[in-house]
Amino acid sequence: MLACTLQAAVAWAAGWGVQVVDETSGRGIPMVVLSANNGATWVTDNAGWACVDEPDLQGQPIYLTAVSPGYVYPKDSAGFSGTEVKVEAGGTVVLKMMRTDLAERMARLTGTGLYRDSKALGKDIAIAAHTPPPLARQSNALTELHRGEVCWLWQEAEQMTHPGQRLAVTGTKSRLASPPSALAMEQWSPTPAPQTLLPVPGAPWVVVDGLVSVPDADGNARLVAHYIIQGKDTAKVEHGLAELNEEGLFDRIVVLGDEYQWQLPAGGAVKVKEHEQEWLYFARPFCTVRVPATFEAIRTPSFYQALTWDADAKDYRWQTERGPMEPSNEVELLAGGMVSANQARFRLLEAVSGTAVPVATGSVQWNEFRQRWVMIASAALDEVWYAESVKPEGPWGKAVRIVTLAGMDYRKVCQRPFLTEEKGRVIYFDGAVSGSGLPRYEGCQLMYRLDLSDARLGAAQRW
Repeated sequence: MLACTLQAAVAWAAGWGVQVVDETSGRGIPMVVLSANNGATWVTDNAGWACVDEPDLQGQPIYLTAVSPGYVYPKDSAGFSGTEVKVEAGGTVVLKMMRTDLAERMARLTGTGLYRDSKALGKDIAIAAHTPPPLARQSNALTELHRGEVCWLWQEAEQMTHPGQRLAVTGTKSRLASPPSALAMEQWSPTPAPQTLLPVPGAPWVVVDGLVSVPDADGNARLVAHYIIQGKDTAKVEHGLAELNEEGLFDRIVVLGDEYQWQLPAGGAVKVKEHEQEWLYFARPFCTVRVPATFEAIRTPSFYQALTWDADAKDYRWQTERGPMEPSNEVELLAGGMVSANQARFRLLEAVSGTAVPVATGSVQWNEFRQRWVMIASAALDEVWYAESVKPEGPWGKAVRIVTLAGMDYRKVCQRPFLTEEKGRVIYFDGAVSGSGLPRYEGCQLMYRLDLSDARLGAAQRW
């Protein structure tokens, strides 16, 4: 047994390395599938490396195909997207792929083996300080800057100890100054092992949303989120507001009645100053609910306002009597001639064809470079779109597709303003990947970057 173990270790150490890079940026591309004719496959890690550790292939020429959504490898004369390479023990080869997506894939943020192949090949890695919890899957992130740290809450996490053993609300923290290429996360838990940060004894599942840090009357920052306790059939048992305590767990501080469906934090929080008043707008992905940006207001349903069409004034207005206008309701008003195309707030159209883009999830942030509010939103499950507006609540106009993950689901996409570079010229966003079928990537969080000076975004940037 010892001899077999030593032989395996030697074979691994003598592995052959393939790095797949973006031909424009030169950065390694995560999530590229490399395949050989014998059916063996390898998936690149965050640095774009794949370690081929099959001794039978050493010294032999093999044909490798390279496939990844949003990227293409040049086809050979037979029409295959690949090339012939020679496997050399301890050697490396670099393959260049052309990016067809406007956004560039940067890294997988969660799960095990973020730099597995890089480490196996003895390569230097950018984020040696990254200490993710030993979780197989972790996705659906909420983030908020709180007391000088970036707090990440994860909605879905699966432990390595038993199939299907999930944790409802887990957390990691990262430094505000971390560059995107070296995003160092540390486990956020009062115990060494990962645990739920919002414990509810006997509850099958807990969901959180609308994470936001707000000042109280004394100026102290309070981290608050909306929670939903679900029963075995996922039915809502209880909902309300929870607050982070000094021990690093969330306490339920307000229980809301079923009549409160929209008077609560939900979606991505956007901080807006209007007429000397600080507001929190909540994007889902459109900003249709707001509340004054104070701890006292966020926990009081009567302080919330909803954006609704006023038939008498023939315009949109903020009010407290009715719930927010939904995009589907606006479509009906447009069809009935009640709302004109110029008045529509949620009418996103594809920049070239003019067809409707039915976005489902996303976020809105002010962008200094563009001097506009920027929306990054997902549609059709496997697409991400870019749009701009002069106000956080719209109107939104033309949209440009920036990511396509064909055959996969990419949900809950959200911008990360604390990673923005060059005064907003480069922005970062991430979302949860499912349906990929790829080891280590399935059920994890995938990050992209987008250069807003890219001329191909011009159609969405013209007003």
